[in-house]
Formats: sequence, structure tokens, C-alpha cells
Amino acid sequence: MTRNFILYFISIILYNSINFLKCGEQNIPNCLQCGIGDDENKCTLCEDKHFLLFNNLLCMRCNDLTYGQIGCGGNCDGSQYEKTGIPLCYENDCFQQFYNIEGICYKCNETSPHCSNCSYEYQNGSKEKIFKCLGCDEPDLKVLNKRDGQCHKCLVSNCKKCDFDINDNDICEECENNYYVNNAKACTKCGWISISGGRYYYCPDKTSEIKSFECYGGYAKGEGYNCLSCPTGCSSCSYNTQTKIFHCASCTSSRYYLLNGNCNSCPAHCTSCNLNQNNMPVCTSCHTGYYILGDICESCGSNCNSCNGNKCGSCKTGYHLDNGECIKCIDNCETCKKESNETTNCTKCYSSYALDSANNKCMHCPDNCNSCYYQNNDFICTSCYGNTILLNNKCLPCPSNCN
Repeated sequence: MTRNFILYFISIILYNSINFLKCGEQNIPNCLQCGIGDDENKCTLCEDKHFLLFNNLLCMRCNDLTYGQIGCGGNCDGSQYEKTGIPLCYENDCFQQFYNIEGICYKCNETSPHCSNCSYEYQNGSKEKIFKCLGCDEPDLKVLNKRDGQCHKCLVSNCKKCDFDINDNDICEECENNYYVNNAKACTKCGWISISGGRYYYCPDKTSEIKSFECYGGYAKGEGYNCLSCPTGCSSCSYNTQTKIFHCASCTSSRYYLLNGNCNSCPAHCTSCNLNQNNMPVCTSCHTGYYILGDICESCGSNCNSCNGNKCGSCKTGYHLDNGECIKCIDNCETCKKESNETTNCTKCYSSYALDSANNKCMHCPDNCNSCYYQNNDFICTSCYGNTILLNNKCLPCPSNCN
């Protein structure tokens, strides 16, 4: 394939978009000035952003895909083409996405990821040229010169509008839904915060900080975001911030009755009560040792545990029941019973006493004896106090050198 045919082929491809200049017998595209004499068929000056190629028989664009540099957007020098294989781009004539090192245009993003605009020049009195990224290829990326001079994306979790401060630290200006910007410029999840007697849902934004506020059972909403304890006996209530008065809606137990928004205690010794038709409290059950008499609870008696009307049904310790009355046992006797012969016999003595059944007496155990029984006119110790030892049914002191 002859050189003229190659030039003709290239000319046909570029015919529709290139101006030609006839130099001798040659139509040379993008040529501004032809040679003279023996060089009349050659071009000596190409149009702007072009360079001479093939022994000055063709003007090619500096950024031609085949013969030029795709990164060279301005003028270039093809005089060293035979050595370099590409034209050398002038100092400031690389495209914005490239930077120039000795005439070669390098992509910014090959040196620094996502860098779309950069420079390669002396900076701040430096002795050597330094690469510097000037812009990024995505709107949410930014060059952080106080970090490493590269493109970074603001990475704050759950952030809707992220940016960088003057020190190139990631900060959030606006968080996603259900998150808020905290003092550290990060995003904190909104949530319930406990207070005395209740809680509130904290999620600050431009209009309101507290989204919801509630009090637990037994508390009422007061002024501001405060929960006030209901009055004694109230299980649920409300509070009028103007009159400063509580209004009970229910009571904590049957020991109280509700009347006019207040929980009042039932009459003395009542475990439950109701209101009669006159809104007066009427006892419906009593504490142990009391019985209902009319609307109130009356005592069964000082020694009765339970009674039916004014008759005892069971007695306290140290007494026995006899025809609805509680009769005291002998001294130091815990339980006793009435025999058929109308005598009252002790069946069990208090601790540290022994029962003498023959004489119906409760006798104190000997010294140092914690528990005992009485048999054959003698005490039998079963356990001892403190620094004593049980030996032959007696509690004897330990030797002086015994721990």
C-alpha cells in the first residue's frame, strides 16, 4: 500500500469535516501553509490543535484516537513523533480530566480515584511539581485537602444530607427519618427516654423535639413534661394544671372507695367496703380478729383470732376455746385443751420450757439448755446455747482453751 494511497484513504474519511489546502499535487487536510520549492507538496503549518505527520504530508488532530493523545485538548508538538509515538501536548493544553507530565496527558482518576479535574504544578514553593486533585466526578464527593487530597464521600450512617467541616471531618446536616443530628454531628436514633413516672419520645427537628409523652399507671401528666404521682390510694388519675387538683379515676385496692374523684380509706379494720345509697362507706369484710357489725368492723376480743358475731371461733396462742370464749392456758404454755373433767391441761410449752404433765406445769430448762423435755423427774437437754457442749443430756461449758 503506497503512502499516497494511505493519505488519500485518510482524506476520504475526514472529507466531510475538514478543510483542505492544495499543496502542489496534494490536498492536505487542516493545513494552513504549504512549503515552497522542493517542499511544495508538503505542509509547513497546520491549523490550531493539529500537528504534522508522515513527513509533513498530513495534519492530524492532537487528540486523534489513532495518532494523537486523547487527553490533549489543545496544541501539541509532533516533532519527536518518531521517538515518542505520540505528539507531545503543550504545558496547559491537556483536557480538564488530564494533567501533563513532560507532554504526556495522564487521566486524573488513574492517579486519584474519582478525580475529574486536577493539576500538576509547583505548590507553595515546592522544588518539584505536585499532583493536586481539583474536583470530583460525582456530586456527593469532595476533595479533602486536609486529609489526603483525594475525593471522599461523606460517610455518616443514617444521614440524609452529609458534608464536611473546615477540618474535613464528616458531619451530618440532616438525618434520615427517625434519626436526629446530635452534638457530634452524627445521627442518633430517636427513641423513648425514661423520666420519673413516665417517658417521652425524643426526636428533635425544626418544629418539635418531643414527639410523644406519656405517664405510667399511678401517675398523671403535670405541667411541662413532668409526671406527678397520684394521691395515696389512686391507681389512675388526672391533674388539672390550673386548679392544681388531682382527679382519681380508680383506686389501688378494695381498702379504698371512690367518691367525687378521690380515693378514701374504708372505715377502720375493713379490708373492703362499698358505698350505700347515701354515699357512706359500708364494710364488706374485716381484718382477722374483727367481725362485721352493721356498717363497721368490731373486735372479736383481745384474745380471739376469729369470731362469728361476738363469739370466738379460734384463739390466739396461749389460749384455748371454751364455749365461744378464749380462756388463758397456764403460764408459759403455748397450747392447752379442756378435758372432760373440766380441767385444762397444757399440751405444749413455749421454747426453753419443758412440760411436766403429771403436775400440769411448764418448767424452765436448766442454764445453757436451749431446748429440753422433762422425764422421770429430770430435765433432758436436746440442744445448748453458745459456748457449751451437750454431754449426757446436760449442757456443759467448753474448756477455757476451746474455740
